[in-house]
Amino acid sequence: MKKISFFLILSKIVLGLTFLFSGFVKSVDVYGTTFKIVDYFHAFHLDIFQPLSKLLAFGIVGFEFLLGILIIIGIYAKVVSKLVISIVFFMMLLTLYIALFNNVEDCGCFGDVLILSNWATFFKNIVLLIFAFIFVIYHRLVIPLFSIKIRKYVLRYSFIYISGILLYSYI
Repeated sequence: MKKISFFLILSKIVLGLTFLFSGFVKSVDVYGTTFKIVDYFHAFHLDIFQPLSKLLAFGIVGFEFLLGILIIIGIYAKVVSKLVISIVFFMMLLTLYIALFNNVEDCGCFGDVLILSNWATFFKNIVLLIFAFIFVIYHRLVIPLFSIKIRKYVLRYSFIYISGILLYSYI
């Protein structure tokens, strides 16, 4: 049981910090994130969706940041674990395709702060997928960091915080 607890906590920390860091660094350069989304649309011949790229950048970045918060504070573990494994699995498949065909220069996972090769990104996603499996299997053992009263405030202020950064970056 101690090993399970250790790996669950490690999974929460790795996944939570990865989503949090990724969301934050992309939030300070929302235009760069927009351009990366345009690159993806172009690579997959979905140029018709380019007008949505800025709106998607805001949504993806905010969602990613808040998902990191939810993982770390341990609330809604059942839903969050399913979301995380779905996202990581999708990104693993996407980055495998990108690594094989090299149709996008870099994934843009961490904005311009940390640029990884397409293959490095794919292997990063394999590691994250292992942690996501642990998280989804043992989500029932997650103990929230805050009481029910405090959780809503943490989530609310996290939303306000990331929205403020996105707005400041946009302006």
